[in-house]
Amino acid sequence: MPDYENEALFRQGEFDLPVAVSDRDGSVLTLREYLQGDTPIRSLSDDWEQWKEIALERIRREPDFRLASINAGIIDGDRAIREIEARSPVGMAIVEIIRNLIKDVLSEADRLQRRNRGN
Repeated sequence: MPDYENEALFRQGEFDLPVAVSDRDGSVLTLREYLQGDTPIRSLSDDWEQWKEIALERIRREPDFRLASINAGIIDGDRAIREIEARSPVGMAIVEIIRNLIKDVLSEADRLQRRNRGN
């Protein structure tokens, strides 16, 4: 596998954060595992529960998680987890933000894989 970790397109630590769900056992997969391509990926499309689990796991793995919102102020990891678990409007927005972030990360990862295959 090419050394994608030297790509400046990904922020530090991104390779150890969840981006997908294994179709084998439902476990979350990190960007590193996704790029290795050894595990079939479950299609998530609009499955809010799966996106919620990925978002929660990302937040748990980021001790310095912070998100700023005009309406909700600064949201730290503990509050983000509470908001998501409560399915509050703020929690649902956090899941959507993380979902969009992951889609961008995966799009870039797929682009890099195609480039390295010569396509």
